Amino acid sequence: MPMEPGAWSAGVAESVTVELRSLQAGDVEPVTLTETGPNTAVFEGSIELSNGPAGSDGQLATRNSGPPEYRAETVRAIYSYFSSVTATATVSGARIVFLDAFGRETPSYAAGETLRVRVIDHNVNNPQERDTFEIELIAPETGDAELVVMNETGFDTGVFEGSKATALGTVTPNALSVIPGGTVEAWHNQYNSPNRLMKSAAIRGNALLFVDAAGQPATVYLESSRAYLRLFSARANNNPTAPDSVQVLVGSELTGDTEMVTLLETGANTSVFTGSIALRFGYSPQPDNGYLENGKNQGPPLEADTLHASYSDPDGTSPAQASQNGSVRLQAVDSIANRVCGRRARIGRSAAIRSSPSRAASSATIQPSTVRPRMESSLPGSAKTREPFLSSRP
Repeated sequence: MPMEPGAWSAGVAESVTVELRSLQAGDVEPVTLTETGPNTAVFEGSIELSNGPAGSDGQLATRNSGPPEYRAETVRAIYSYFSSVTATATVSGARIVFLDAFGRETPSYAAGETLRVRVIDHNVNNPQERDTFEIELIAPETGDAELVVMNETGFDTGVFEGSKATALGTVTPNALSVIPGGTVEAWHNQYNSPNRLMKSAAIRGNALLFVDAAGQPATVYLESSRAYLRLFSARANNNPTAPDSVQVLVGSELTGDTEMVTLLETGANTSVFTGSIALRFGYSPQPDNGYLENGKNQGPPLEADTLHASYSDPDGTSPAQASQNGSVRLQAVDSIANRVCGRRARIGRSAAIRSSPSRAASSATIQPSTVRPRMESSLPGSAKTREPFLSSRP
């Protein structure tokens, strides 16, 4: 929580006390919030919630309203300085999250993709065991329903995960039948309420994504590097005994260049297609030459290029987008902006980092550890480092 400026000492991390109240359980507990650093005026803290009786035990007791509605608990935080400030939050018995193939929360899946579900429920957590329970997955448009076993991710985590394959339109053993434009629902039985918890996700025909060379999601590429694409499409998986191929349209927003990129299925019957295209910065656009020419608007303000990709089949169209950034070389420099790469830097002295071609530099104090300058590679989200600088004794 933020604090009024000028409160107490500016050079020391302070603490404040906030009162928490559970409106239905009737419990009241003080919570100490600690400043995140000297003079930040931001204070943070936490308290454990429990299903036990109210009492001054360092835990905030919570409960729902009981029959017939079983309304959720509400927690109120009160902080008093010159005046009182309050905040409220609703307590839920559990939470359901859908995850994509990369472990990210997702609102949708392509038909045929594997559904990955996470349930956070501390009420069914035995600290001495890795617990399990079942949830129900329902596809309302096809009427199909499947049970999924949820396994706790470790001892005393209260986090449970499970998965279920989907099938495009057809009823398939051990898979949930879905259709593009439909939905899938996950239903979880709550510990303290007869009202089941539900979370839904949309079903699309296909899913296109920009990725890096390692196949992980990417949002930025370096100029004159390479752009990689990943497509999931059950419809494009025409031959279950051999890999198929598809065409994806890729374009540059600033230059207007467009190219068709061939994506190859990663194996027989996987429905996953991957491919890439080289990026060329500063060239005039030449459609259909195997390179995506892209540019930069020098401004002001400076505007980097944006890459667009699109795939269409009878089940729908999927767009994808990524931005572009220029390569930056970082150099270690001394106090007068001369390069010191390969020299010794004395601990306790000031060093600086500058980016070429500018000689502008920012300084930092050498700490008693090995200095490792960082430079960007052509792979988005990754970095390479040169050999570490040598440090001299003070």
